[in-house]
Amino acid sequence: MKEYLNEAKDRFYLSLGGREFSPVIQASTAIALDYSQEIHQKGNSAPMVITFPCKENTALWMAVQFLINEFFHDYVHQSENRIKELGLKAGDKIDIFSTTALFQRIDNDKNKLVMKFSDGAIAYADIQNIQFVNPGRKKMVNKYVNYHKNKKKFLDQRKALTQILSLDHNPNFGALSSKVVLISGRGKSGLFRRQLRETLVYDEPLSETVLLDKCLLISPDFSCFSGSVDAKSGRNTEFFVKAVKQSLDTSEYKDSKIETIVNDCLRLIEQSLKTKKFVDSFQSLYSALLKHSDYQILGSKLQNLMKYHPGIEDDLINDVSAVFVNDLHLVLENPKTVTYLTKHKIPVFIISDRVISDWKELEIYKTVFSTEAFVDVYRFNWDKNKIVELELQYDNGYNFVDHYNNNAFCRFISQKITIEQVVPSEFDQIFNALESKSFLSSLGEYELLQKAYYQILRPLLYTLKNSIEQPDTIKLIAHFNHFTEILDSSSSGLNEEIKTSINESLHSLKSYILSGEQPKGFIDDRKYLFYQDISIDTMNFMLPAESDLKVMVHHNDISPTAKSIKFIGYPFREYSFKYIDQSIFKKVIPNVNFVLNPCESSVTMNSLKRKIGSGYYVEKFPSCLNELEKYRIKDDVQIESIIDGSINFEESGNPYHEFENATTTEYEEFEQMLNELRYSGYKGSNDVEEISGQYLLNCNVLHFENGSYVFLPQNWRILTLKESITGSIESYSSKITDVAVGDIAVIVNVSRKSITKYLEGSKSMLTYMETLESWREILRQERNKHEYVYQFVERLEKVNCSMQIGGSPENYNVLRWLHDETMLAPAYENLKMILGLKYPKEELSERAKAILGAKTIILKAKNKLDRAVKDKLADMIGSSHDVLDDTFTIQVQGIEVKGKKNEIVGIEKRNDLKIEYHSTMKFLK
Repeated sequence: MKEYLNEAKDRFYLSLGGREFSPVIQASTAIALDYSQEIHQKGNSAPMVITFPCKENTALWMAVQFLINEFFHDYVHQSENRIKELGLKAGDKIDIFSTTALFQRIDNDKNKLVMKFSDGAIAYADIQNIQFVNPGRKKMVNKYVNYHKNKKKFLDQRKALTQILSLDHNPNFGALSSKVVLISGRGKSGLFRRQLRETLVYDEPLSETVLLDKCLLISPDFSCFSGSVDAKSGRNTEFFVKAVKQSLDTSEYKDSKIETIVNDCLRLIEQSLKTKKFVDSFQSLYSALLKHSDYQILGSKLQNLMKYHPGIEDDLINDVSAVFVNDLHLVLENPKTVTYLTKHKIPVFIISDRVISDWKELEIYKTVFSTEAFVDVYRFNWDKNKIVELELQYDNGYNFVDHYNNNAFCRFISQKITIEQVVPSEFDQIFNALESKSFLSSLGEYELLQKAYYQILRPLLYTLKNSIEQPDTIKLIAHFNHFTEILDSSSSGLNEEIKTSINESLHSLKSYILSGEQPKGFIDDRKYLFYQDISIDTMNFMLPAESDLKVMVHHNDISPTAKSIKFIGYPFREYSFKYIDQSIFKKVIPNVNFVLNPCESSVTMNSLKRKIGSGYYVEKFPSCLNELEKYRIKDDVQIESIIDGSINFEESGNPYHEFENATTTEYEEFEQMLNELRYSGYKGSNDVEEISGQYLLNCNVLHFENGSYVFLPQNWRILTLKESITGSIESYSSKITDVAVGDIAVIVNVSRKSITKYLEGSKSMLTYMETLESWREILRQERNKHEYVYQFVERLEKVNCSMQIGGSPENYNVLRWLHDETMLAPAYENLKMILGLKYPKEELSERAKAILGAKTIILKAKNKLDRAVKDKLADMIGSSHDVLDDTFTIQVQGIEVKGKKNEIVGIEKRNDLKIEYHSTMKFLK
């Protein structure tokens, strides 16, 4: 590998002048450049997957280095006959060295470019300076003295790219036509842009060097190619332009600032429709209109039209040199786009890693390589064998721009995983009996027991298992007794044989607690232990017992800078928080050690082997990499060898082979059952008499980075923050079909109390609010007269029939009216039916109309408040959602609106999950 890299450095530009990328990034870029050349020479193309131990910003740095090589190609091969290329004729205005002149001719005899200036002076420039000619952009022609001054300044001030490529003069940046597209993945576009702006090379931001948004295009997904792949693009362009012009031309603008923005937008739509400049202008326009009370309808209309914008440079096929994809899932979602690109001989590089945590994704590479669109994909995997050959060294940022990547690769090649199995004990049998799928299944429909198991018994088992000094026996027994009390009071009807088995296991557990034993021995060295808080009911235990050390390196989190970590037992709630996965795969701790009981060592060993093995595959190289053939992973036997070499097993008790037949399948199913159990407390009761009083909604589930989740009712919307193609952050009201992994979900509590406070300055508005609330007060008063909701529904049915109103006194409707805080008032007939509980029939119509009138006025006020909250949120966010704390407060016109936000990491679409209303649209754990 080192020899290949050294030879590549002679063929390509793999440094940034005074700085450079790490050897792994350099070698990866060389592979990409070699393959790109092969495509152009042979004409056939297939995507290439390049997998890293962890990828950090590898896709970004590879795209940058690749583009710089393309810039050199542009510079060397710029047409000397650029005048014909630009279609210029005598008298046309040209821009050269930031000076406007009149083109005269090319003097072939003297090999000179002839120009004329406003003072009548004629200038002769060397023919090589033709590369600096661009179409004139200014109306006024400059004087010769401006040309002379600007030329000297331009050539004297060497740009970073000039120094990187060791050029004699600055190239004409206007003539650099190569483009590289980086599909960042949702939620990463802004991060990559900031990284480019903050990285300096020769005192210049890298974003300027690579001409961000002109030559390096960063898009969250493949939408930037929609115009190339989608036949509707042309129609979308025509519709968008026509609709925007029609909307803007038919409106009058009293505000001069608004009028100026509108005129700028109309000008840009003609000249620069598919540019970042236009999109920024258009977004600024509808944002300004939405904030202005006179233009909110127009602003909303324009915002909705944005989805028809054809995209920035939407037809990129003729200019793109390469596409780097930072998200393997996006490739699976867009096989037609990838196929379209490769048919046009555009190399597509899919940058991936081995951070595979979810069970359902353990076969992801097999899925990709068996998909028809990607069956011929080339595959390159950075395993330890390849990286070791590059002789990496740790760096503090002095040598490598991407020192975080480099150091992660260093940690990877030195990483050692050790599993120490302790001597078997009585606790293993107890744990196996109670921490099992069969035990959990036996609880069947006993919801209180299931909840008690999840909240009391299971954390109690882990508190014992992960201790090196048994916690307070009295406290443990108190929790144990609490569980048995719930078991005794809630197990009526439970199968006697199952009940006996449970009681036997619990009796053994109690005896074990009272004996004062602990499953694992005392450990002196606690510097790198993983400390975890476990809550049993309302009481908290820190495991292992709190250390005397002032700073605990790993406390409910994994420190990426630590040299080592030791897990005393398989962590509690690993399924949700991925402590082991973070240590081994994501943060790449060099020494990862486990001290495990036999009851957990086999499942840990097997799950780790599956996860490590799922990141490797049999490789397939293009012919340009034949010299690397000796490094290629050729078969499954090599992969097995890599897996076996990754983990060192040490046993203090029974040999490991007694447990080697254990699989993780049951464990996975058990963990999934536990995940479902987390939902059980929010599903409501199954009691026949109670269920009619529960307002249940069909829900999907959104999962978040911190382990929390939200029940999102079907057809409801949640506020999400998404990156636009220009890198800005915008808020959207999204249904489940519009939500994507990487989006930021935001929940703001604009409650009825907030609305009331918002209206406090106006007595008339408060009167409207009181009128609006009157129907709900009548409903609640009548509901309190009945023990069960079905009895109340029967009462409404009688009112509806006797007064012949035509309402819908159905159970679901009544529950919604009682509980849904977002509902201001029911429909006219239903409203009359509710009012009929208190008033005579002749008064119902007038009272109902008064309430609906108040509803219209309050709804406008609520919408205004909602917009004010969103605007304030947008102001707080700016161009990065990272500036917003996970929990925040918005001050809007004298009231406080509290909110929370979190990044979506999983989307669970369900057709079988009914959740009680008050548990929806909240971040839960």
